[in-house]
Amino acid sequence: MFKHGKRKGKMYGGSDTVPRPADADDDPHAPKFRRKIIKDPNLRIVHEDADLIVVDKPTNTPTAGITGTDAKTLLQTLKEHLKENKPRIPRRMLKEQQFLAEERGTPLPDRTPPIGVIHRLDKEASGLVVFSKSERAFHWLKDDFKTRRAKRTYIAVVEGIFGEVGKTGMITSNLVEDQGGTVHSVSEADAQRAMERANQSGQNTTNTQSRYSTNRASDSRYGDGRSSYNSPGGQRGNNDGRSRDLRHDRPSYNSGTLSSTMSGDGEDDAGKAATTVYTILHIGEGRTVLELSLHTGRKHQIRVHLCEAGHPIVGDERYGARTDPIKRLALHAKQLVFSHPASGQLCTFTAPVPASFYKLVGLDAPQNDPNYDPRQDRPNIRPGRPAAATAWENVATWYDQMIDEQRNDHYANVIIPGTLRLLEPFRDERILDVACGQGVISRDLAELGCTVVGVDASPSLISAAKARARHLGDLCRFVVGDATKLADLKLPPASFDKAACIMALANIDPLEPVMSALATLIKPDGKFVMILTHPAFRAHGQSSWQWDNQTGQQFRRIDGYLSNGSKPIQMHPGDKPDVTTTSFHRPLQTYVRLLTEAGFAITGMQEWPALRVSQPGPRADAENRARREIPLFLAIKATRLKS
Repeated sequence: MFKHGKRKGKMYGGSDTVPRPADADDDPHAPKFRRKIIKDPNLRIVHEDADLIVVDKPTNTPTAGITGTDAKTLLQTLKEHLKENKPRIPRRMLKEQQFLAEERGTPLPDRTPPIGVIHRLDKEASGLVVFSKSERAFHWLKDDFKTRRAKRTYIAVVEGIFGEVGKTGMITSNLVEDQGGTVHSVSEADAQRAMERANQSGQNTTNTQSRYSTNRASDSRYGDGRSSYNSPGGQRGNNDGRSRDLRHDRPSYNSGTLSSTMSGDGEDDAGKAATTVYTILHIGEGRTVLELSLHTGRKHQIRVHLCEAGHPIVGDERYGARTDPIKRLALHAKQLVFSHPASGQLCTFTAPVPASFYKLVGLDAPQNDPNYDPRQDRPNIRPGRPAAATAWENVATWYDQMIDEQRNDHYANVIIPGTLRLLEPFRDERILDVACGQGVISRDLAELGCTVVGVDASPSLISAAKARARHLGDLCRFVVGDATKLADLKLPPASFDKAACIMALANIDPLEPVMSALATLIKPDGKFVMILTHPAFRAHGQSSWQWDNQTGQQFRRIDGYLSNGSKPIQMHPGDKPDVTTTSFHRPLQTYVRLLTEAGFAITGMQEWPALRVSQPGPRADAENRARREIPLFLAIKATRLKS
């Protein structure tokens, strides 16, 4: 095996793993997968559920459409697969649909899920690719990849001796694509000029690609990257500031023919920095096995960086390879890690490295690799439950209906999955849900095997929480209590492993006793997760959306931020204007101060955009871009210090 002292140094892939708090066999909510009809022998499905599908892509198969070619793409194959495997619906619902269709003279609704392209893999490479099967999954996964929370790991076999086994390093450069589709590294000055030309030609460097894209100028790309590098096999650049093509020792571009390209992660690659992190796993037969991870996401990034380092990937004729003994590019996407859009749980998928890679360096492949069928190994992922709550007694009925019964989309698609991702709940942990509302996040946690205590000041919402959690027995306990007076509840000190407060802190004042009580109730090294609307971009009465007619862009106007303040909010504008709650604005530094003074260390922060999409119209693209770029929610994860 390819090892250098760490488990992650293994070259081979194993069966799929989706770490979850509850055991799969004990989880009553885990979906039961029926055997799929798979007509295409090249379609290797690693995992499929209602929201997404993960595929082990074979070599010489484009991910999606490539201009000027008729090659069948993985996307087309998946569309055919989904048509053959439409989701089952209850017989009564099917009869109702048939009756309505006959009455209206319309065809039955198409049950084929929409499929969304999340990221891409080069046609010549093999390995893991994830596609979305629902609208919420598309936006969730795109955001996960855009913010680099999703992780991708690759295995490559390169020509020559790259260095000593176990060595790690990083390669960084600015990449630009020429008109022939070949990517090169360029100087900072040339990269800046490329970006300026892209902007002048009307390309938006932060534009988000269309929701369900099937055609792109190029299919070749990977995902991520990192910082600077001294090449073990050659030097990038020369005295005149231009990059050199190490294959032919000539300038690698003509300054008049640079063109930008839209990357597979929805970014404009024109002149942007790209970084590749590598670890040397094994050396043999005059070749080197590398494990690579990426944190930027540029077209041909791995291939360009390794070529310019003087060690092109075996079989990569386009980027300087001199040998092609296995008749394919020796690059494989081995591992894919992301959080599930339904539950927020971290999912890890692996695809075994092709046996031919082992032979390239004189090793025997593991027994399970050549015959591994990922369709036999499907992990169970518990579907997420939309909603979570904070509470006010005078609007309790309305709030309960909006969050739990009407399935508020912000909670269902962003807040609840994101909270579970940060909280990382495990079976048998005790968790405190502060301002729990009707207890939706509490029920989610209990169904994962946690014991939860929910506290809220609204008796009506606590009654609703108890009624909806009867089936969970002792795993869920709800009590009426003021978040500012948690000490009055007589809860034992250091009795909780974790705590959460979801969308409530902006409606609580003062916060000092809340933080102090949490520090007492949470065990040392325990976690506290708080979610609120982003105070830098959402201040009632001091922020608003505006439209710039000159640039055709939507932007957020901020009239005030640093000053603390409070404002009554009408919960039913135009209907019951006298029904209000109070919202307290505090700058981010206030929350940081309160946490640190109480004995917490901030160990994580995420900013979440809304995943809603505007209806088609002249401003829809600009509105969607602004909505994705300006976060609606702020999530903070803090750890209780030991002393």
